[in-house]
Amino acid sequence: MVASDFFVIANCVEAVLWFVISVGLLVAAARRNDRRLNYLAGFAAFALFGLSDLIETQTGAWWRPWWLLVWKAACVLAIVLVVARLWRQERIRRATYPPSCQLPGSGPQFGRRVFSVSRR
Repeated sequence: MVASDFFVIANCVEAVLWFVISVGLLVAAARRNDRRLNYLAGFAAFALFGLSDLIETQTGAWWRPWWLLVWKAACVLAIVLVVARLWRQERIRRATYPPSCQLPGSGPQFGRRVFSVSRR
């Protein structure tokens, strides 16, 4: 197999990976109302990143032409911002989790969810 063939196949596989992640985020957006905008932003960022990988197979490089580099950098920035926002929201949610639903010593500092289970 020629190196350029390997490059094209690897970029196509990578694009499929980004598209699969984006579909997963779209499904999550349909299921989670509280974080829908974050998941939709993640969906768009990963889908556009996958599309940029397909374009990369035609150009031969991720930095050529210049706008492809800017496109990829914008996608990476968007992904980082979405992850940071989701992480922050999770930290806030854990900090405000009702203490009555937590066992002693299992507060948000331990990173565990505790659900009450009714015993019959």
